[in-house]
Amino acid sequence: MQTKTIASLDETSVHGLTVIDAAGTRLASDGDVFSRAISNALVGNSLETPVFRVGVYVELWSSVQCLAAVAGHAKVEVNGVKCGTWRALPIPAGGEVRVLADEGEAYLAFSGLSGQLGPVEPGERFYVKPVEDFGADLSARYVPPTLLNEYFNGGARDVLLEKILRHLRLACEMAKRGAKLVRVRVGGKIFDVWVEEVR
Repeated sequence: MQTKTIASLDETSVHGLTVIDAAGTRLASDGDVFSRAISNALVGNSLETPVFRVGVYVELWSSVQCLAAVAGHAKVEVNGVKCGTWRALPIPAGGEVRVLADEGEAYLAFSGLSGQLGPVEPGERFYVKPVEDFGADLSARYVPPTLLNEYFNGGARDVLLEKILRHLRLACEMAKRGAKLVRVRVGGKIFDVWVEEVR
């Protein structure tokens, strides 16, 4: 079993992530089930795939083009550019990702992430699945504001998780078919609507 893990980690020296710096961060398959599941769904992983639980901060370098997503309160940068949370982020080959947790832990997923579970140390390497093309559905890989508000207002997490997963599936299907995202205001609330031209 240990030999298999070492062989998998050796593969990351060619394809994967390298930790530049980290504090209070672990690769884990436990913690907040909701945040782990959402961050994994945003990058197309199984909901149980391990993620980085960022208690303070982590900075990583990717040797391959891949997807990342952060669930939770955090400051996120890709190559020094501020990015949002609760959405898939395209990471270029040679890209640097920095996540600084704000108000508790943040959950950072990468496409196909695997490696040794436990505390993360500078210089440590992890495998990620390269993404050749980010695809037309990249713009649909986010949690809409109405569902985020429900989450932050204490909505039932099991029910909300199902709503978000359904939204992601349907929005990605619509984006792949060429639908466009339009934001509309109804009764003081903003809703995201996917509009598809029918010929």
